[in-house]
Amino acid sequence: MSRQRLVAFATRYVLAPVAVLLAVRLIWGYEAARQLDATYAELRAEGVPLETKAFLEPVLPAERNALAPVMAAIGHLRLTEEERDLIGGAGRGSSMPYETQYTAADDAELDRIFAGMGQTFGDVDRAMALPEAQWNTEVAGSEGFGSSGGREARYDDVRFLAHAMVLAGRRAHERGDDGGCLHALEESLALARIMDADPTLFGHETAIGIRTQAAMGAQRFLGDLRIDGSDRAAAAELVKEFGEDRAVQQAQVRAFQYELAYHRDSLPTEGPLCSSWLLRPLMDTTVVRILELDASMLPAAASPIYDTRLLPKLTPAPTGALSDMVLPPLNGVMESFERAMILQARHLADARATAVLLAARMYEQEQHREAQDVRELRGYLAAAPLDPFAKGGVALHYRLDPTGPTVWSVGENGVDDHGRLTRSAGRVRMRYGQPDLVYGAAWTEALKRAAATRDAAPGARGKAVTGGAATTRPSR
Repeated sequence: MSRQRLVAFATRYVLAPVAVLLAVRLIWGYEAARQLDATYAELRAEGVPLETKAFLEPVLPAERNALAPVMAAIGHLRLTEEERDLIGGAGRGSSMPYETQYTAADDAELDRIFAGMGQTFGDVDRAMALPEAQWNTEVAGSEGFGSSGGREARYDDVRFLAHAMVLAGRRAHERGDDGGCLHALEESLALARIMDADPTLFGHETAIGIRTQAAMGAQRFLGDLRIDGSDRAAAAELVKEFGEDRAVQQAQVRAFQYELAYHRDSLPTEGPLCSSWLLRPLMDTTVVRILELDASMLPAAASPIYDTRLLPKLTPAPTGALSDMVLPPLNGVMESFERAMILQARHLADARATAVLLAARMYEQEQHREAQDVRELRGYLAAAPLDPFAKGGVALHYRLDPTGPTVWSVGENGVDDHGRLTRSAGRVRMRYGQPDLVYGAAWTEALKRAAATRDAAPGARGKAVTGGAATTRPSR
C-alpha cells in the first residue's frame, strides 16, 4: 500500500471517527454541564440548600445542648448483656416494651435494674429541661451527623434508651404510679425531639420510630390509666405532643433537603470513573436526574397527608455494565424516599390516634361518661386530628364501641373500611396490613382474641404473669 493510500485510509477510518467522537463528547459534555448549572440555579432560586454545610450551625455549647445529657445518660447505662436482653424482650414474645410477656421474676429483675438507673433517668430529665439540641461532633464525638461510621451505633443507643423509658412507664403503670408512667412517655418523646436535631433521613426515621413506640405504649396503658389533678397537665401535654405534629413534618422536609444536599456533595466525585473526562457528562446527567428527583419529592414531604399523586413518576434508569459502574440506582433513591414517607404517615396516624384516645380518657374521667363523638373532645384537642392517609382534609374516624372508643385511619389504600379488621388481626406487627389502621377498643379486643387463640393452641405455653414488685425508680 502506497503512502498516499495509507494516509487516506487512516484519515477515513481512524482520524475521522475519532474527530466525530470527540465532537460528540464535547457537545454532550457542554449540554450536560449546562443542564447541571441550570438545575443548580433553579434550586437556589427556590431556596433549596445545595451543600450539607448549609445545615451546619454555630456550635451549641455542651451546657446548652440537650444532646450532651443524652450522651451522658447513654454512658451511665452500665448494663450486662443479660440485662439488655431482658429490657429488649429477647425470647419473651415481642421486642416491643408494651407487648413483651414478662414473668413475675422478670418484673422483679426489671425493678432492680431500673432502681440502678437513677443517674440515667436524671440525665434524660436534664435534657428535657434544655430547649435546644444539636447533633455535633463536640458532643457526639466522631459520630456527628456529617460522619458515617459510628453514627448508627449512637442511634441504636438512643433507641435503646427510649425503649427503656417506655418499659419503665409500663412498670410504673403496673404498680399504680400513672404519673410516673406519663413522665416516662414524656422522656421518650424528648429523646425523639433531640434526634430531630440530626438532619439526616436516617436520624429522622430514628426519631419517628421512637415516637411511634411511645404512642403505642401510651395506647396500651390507656384502658385503666388514672389521671388525677396533679397528672392532668402531663396528660394534656402528651395530647398536644401526639396531636400537633407540625414539627415532625418540618423535620421530614429538612431530612429530604439534607439528602438532596448530600447527593449534590458526594455524587460528582463518587466512584473511580466519575472524575474521568470521557465519562463526566454521564455523571453530570445522573446528578441532574437525582437532584430533580430529590426536589420533586419535597412537595410530597411537606404535605400533611400521604398523597401518591404528589410522588414523581420515575422514568426507567439506563442499564448496562457502564451505567451500573457510574450511576447510582435512581429506583433505590425513590424507594428510600417513599419508604420514609410511608413510615411518617403511619407514625402520624399512630400519634394522632393516641392523642384522640388520651383526650377521650381524660374526658371520661372528668365528665364521668365516655364521649359519643369526637366533637365532644374539643376542650381537650386543639382540633380533630387529620387522617394522614385520607385525601381532602378528613379527620380520623371515631366511634364509641361497647368496650370503649375506637379510632381508625383509612390506611394506605385510602378507602374507609369502617374500622374493619381482617388478616391476622391482633398481631401487632400486622397492624399495617389491615384494610384500615385501627386503634383503641376494637384493636384491644382483637389482641385479646388473638391471645386467647394462642393460649388455646396445642402446646401453647402458659400466660406470662405481669405485675409484681413495684419499681424503685426515684420519684420526681
